[in-house]
Amino acid sequence: MIILNSILLVTIAILWILVGIVILSDTKVKTEEVKIVKIHKTKVIVKYKKDIIDSVATDTELSKYKSSKILNTILDEIREQLVEGNIVNIKQFGKFKKYRVKEHAGVNPGTGEGIVIEAHNRIKFSASSQLKQLFIDQAPDFTKKEYIPVLKKIEELPKEEKKVEESVVEKVKKPKIKVIVKYKKDIIDYVAADTELSKYKSSKILNAILDEIREQLVEGNVVNIKQFGKFKKYHVHEHAGVNPGTGEGIVIKAHNRIRYVPSKDLKSKLNE
Repeated sequence: MIILNSILLVTIAILWILVGIVILSDTKVKTEEVKIVKIHKTKVIVKYKKDIIDSVATDTELSKYKSSKILNTILDEIREQLVEGNIVNIKQFGKFKKYRVKEHAGVNPGTGEGIVIEAHNRIKFSASSQLKQLFIDQAPDFTKKEYIPVLKKIEELPKEEKKVEESVVEKVKKPKIKVIVKYKKDIIDYVAADTELSKYKSSKILNAILDEIREQLVEGNVVNIKQFGKFKKYHVHEHAGVNPGTGEGIVIKAHNRIRYVPSKDLKSKLNE
């Protein structure tokens, strides 16, 4: 009886071993069938101020020293106008504008704790329609059927009327700040006066600088200009939006935009 029990136990053990070998073999076969797919990361090239100077020197046949001086003159003029609160609108490139951000609640990225962010000034860059066209195949057309309503029309809720005694309320008129707009022509005039170059030559150099920045952005590269800021193309996924004309919900197709981030030096000057 003892011998029979021993034989039975040994048989069961052998069966379990055989089952284990079969399972391992099957797993190995399946593993070999799986193909490893590598995701190729897009390499982003960063172009610096030096690269723009080299390109301008080549296109305009000026020395690198002269090209550097003219580029600095242009950047200094744009910086100065922005610090003074003026708008800089460069044709076929974009518009720079300073705006005020009110004090608001925020989060410390290091600790995750809530903090109060003081009021400060920032710069907004709006790409021109010509520059946008290089990244967007077609601007949103709200008349087309492809922009299907996805949200219900927002109806204005009746506002509660608050009765306040007129004698208590003091009407305070805020003084209007006159905003000066500086155009491409103004920058050309400034460069011509500062560098003693003709306006034609100054215009050609400015266009060469803008063309180089545009070309690098179209190729997906980052343009980082020391003491001025960084230009970068980024992708916006398809998302829900609102037709500004009708208030109806629409689907906005995926598209590319340009983000401008001012340098620390320029941020500091804006908030002095």
